[in-house]
Amino acid sequence: MNYIENYISRSKLKGYGKTMKILLIEDDEVMSKFIKFALTGAGYSVDHVKNGNVGLELARVNSEVYDIIVLDVVLPGCDGFEICKSLREENNNVLILMLSERGRTEDKVKGLNVGADDYMAKPFKISELLARIRALQRRQTETLRNHKIIVRNVELDPDGQEVFVSGKLIDLTPIEFRMLSLLIKERGIVLSRSMIIEKVWDIESGDLFSNSINVHIRSLRCKINDSKKNPLIITVRGSGYKFATE
Repeated sequence: MNYIENYISRSKLKGYGKTMKILLIEDDEVMSKFIKFALTGAGYSVDHVKNGNVGLELARVNSEVYDIIVLDVVLPGCDGFEICKSLREENNNVLILMLSERGRTEDKVKGLNVGADDYMAKPFKISELLARIRALQRRQTETLRNHKIIVRNVELDPDGQEVFVSGKLIDLTPIEFRMLSLLIKERGIVLSRSMIIEKVWDIESGDLFSNSINVHIRSLRCKINDSKKNPLIITVRGSGYKFATE
C-alpha cells in the first residue's frame, strides 16, 4: 500500500454529520496550523493534508462528504490549479476556496477559470477567510434550493427526494433512492461495490446481504426503464457501476 492509499484508508469518512466538513490542502506548517485552529474554533470539522496528490485522492474518495476545500495553489505533488481542474472535470462540485501568494489578476482569473468558487491572496485576515466561507455556504444554499439533475429522461430532485422518469414520479425505496442519487451525482465515475455499500447502507441496520447491490441495481434498471442497448446504469466488469453522463 503506497503513501496515498495508506493515508486515505486511515482518513476515510463515514456518514453525514451536521458539522460542515472542510478539507484543508496546505503545505505551509505555520499557515495550516493557523487556519485549522481558526476553522475548528468557528465550529467546522477540518481534515488537513500537505501534499497535492494526497489531497486530490482524498477529495475524490470522499466526494460526498466534504462541503468545502480550502486549497493552496503551490503544493508538493500536483498544484492547486491541477487539483481544481481535475475535480471539475470529474463533475465534483464541492466548493473550492483557493489561497495563494500569487495575487496578480491573471492568477485569480486562472483560478476561477479552472473552477474555483473564490480566490484569496495571502496574507489575509482570518476574519475575511471565515466571511468568505460563510458567503460560499449561503451561495450554495441558494443554488441547491431548486437544484435538479437531469440525465436523458431521468430527473433527480435532491431536495424533494424524488425521481421522475419521462415526467412521471417513480416509487423508490429509501435505499434505491440513495443508490440512484449517488450514481447520478457521481455520473461518469466508476463506483466500486465497496464505495456504494459505504455510502448507501447503514451496515448496522442488518439489511445488507451478499447480493444486495445486484438486486437493487436490477430493480433500479427496471424502474427507470433502462435500455440494454444504451444503458444509463453501466456495469464496468471487475470494477463496479457508473451512470451515463448524457
